[in-house]
Amino acid sequence: MIYNVKYVLKIKLHLLKNIHYKIQRREELHNSKFMQRENMAVSKKDVEYVAELARLSFTEEEKESLAHDLNSVLGYIDKLNELDTDNVDIIVNPYYIENKFREDVVEPSMDLKDVIKNSPKNLEEYIIVPKIIE
Repeated sequence: MIYNVKYVLKIKLHLLKNIHYKIQRREELHNSKFMQRENMAVSKKDVEYVAELARLSFTEEEKESLAHDLNSVLGYIDKLNELDTDNVDIIVNPYYIENKFREDVVEPSMDLKDVIKNSPKNLEEYIIVPKIIE
């Protein structure tokens, strides 16, 4: 069965949002070793629940694959959480780019008659162009 890429990405995004919610809840409610890492894993049941909400159907292999992929993402996030970032400054963009603004300068425009003279086709003061959209 072939699925539209848009819908597969939607389900993955929804699952990631669900995972993010679980992580937030875990940190809020169980900020100790009370909750073990296994409870944070995405199960096939979670995939089925989100798939039902998104009105998508997957084979058993696809459900297991999605759960495995999302658990890999969680594993990577756990690995990143091991980093000590207490003394690191928050950087939004590593390259400091400053906008260069200039003052608006009003300059005279071309005369309408000259513009119309240069156009291949015109109707009074309008330029006629070929149709490009059906």
